[in-house]
Amino acid sequence: MTPSGSPTVRRRRLAAELRRLRGNRTGGQVSRGIGWSPTKISRAESGRESLPPAEVEKLIDFYGVTEPLRGRLLELAEDAVQRGWWDDYSEALTPEYLEFIGLEAEAVSCLQWQSDVIPGLLQTEDYARRLGAAFRAVDPTVTPSAQERFLQVRMRRHARLTQEPVLQFSIVMDEAVLLRGVGDREVMRAQLAHLADAAELSNVDLRVLPLNQNAGLHGSSFTIVSFASRDVPEAAALGDVVSTENMNTALYVEGDAGTYLYRLFFQALAKAALPPEESQFFIISTMDRTWSLTSASLSQLARRRCSTIVGHASDVRIALWSREKSRSRSLARRRRGHRGGLDAILYCSRQAAIRCRFSRRMDKELTELVQR
Repeated sequence: MTPSGSPTVRRRRLAAELRRLRGNRTGGQVSRGIGWSPTKISRAESGRESLPPAEVEKLIDFYGVTEPLRGRLLELAEDAVQRGWWDDYSEALTPEYLEFIGLEAEAVSCLQWQSDVIPGLLQTEDYARRLGAAFRAVDPTVTPSAQERFLQVRMRRHARLTQEPVLQFSIVMDEAVLLRGVGDREVMRAQLAHLADAAELSNVDLRVLPLNQNAGLHGSSFTIVSFASRDVPEAAALGDVVSTENMNTALYVEGDAGTYLYRLFFQALAKAALPPEESQFFIISTMDRTWSLTSASLSQLARRRCSTIVGHASDVRIALWSREKSRSRSLARRRRGHRGGLDAILYCSRQAAIRCRFSRRMDKELTELVQR
């Protein structure tokens, strides 16, 4: 990525500004005045291709743009022709996916509804690898090397959640995503444990929509990416972009009317879903009840016995976590003389989460108990 941001977003910002500057002029009028073809004007304003900075300068001079906007637009033109890190993987990725990564790279926030699989930003490497293997079984034209490159890109995208400036990520997942097996029990258990840990991040709002929740809403997965406000007051703002995927293509929705409908849909889903803390407990409970390693190879009778034991263990763990959260709030009130009240609550809540984190030793003890 260039120091000044994502070339994909810079190109779109520049295109939006060129459309605004053209005003009521037709493409034909501009093309005759500057000596370009109407097709070239259209490509420049589409945001899908980058114009050389010298040609951008010629166009904005024709429009009579003055400082400081002129200087800012020339900076955008320079940035737009740079390469992002994702361009190094262009041989393995579709143009649509490259475009999405470029948008995500400079987005300030992202809203996502996921009804199929764990979102890419939260997938473990093993989970993502099993997804790739399943896709290759359907489409054998995807080479192992291309799949490995795709996996590398997915793992690099995770940096948006932890490296400054971090992405504000809000995700609503259908419960079916937690129940749908990808790989073996160990893969799924590790994936759900990773989700529970990710929910601790301050910039991640993770919610689960239970299957028994009558939300009355049905729709395929989608992502809404939003960007920072314009750098120059008189410049055109870059609106939200909605991405929806199917099989091996992506559809982008832009414009206030289209994206606003998706935002309303997401807000309704988030309202119907469990709150973040309850969602975290729900993920942990599902991990213990559905993806326990202890019941993978037992008889039906032993499996029922194991399910009961694991269920009780899950209830105890959740009760313990709840108790620790309550104790943390009490402790926070006593610590207010040393730290701000909200900081103390967050600090103590995090300590409670660390103390209650699920250990492999408990899994081993449960296995030994069932086998006895």
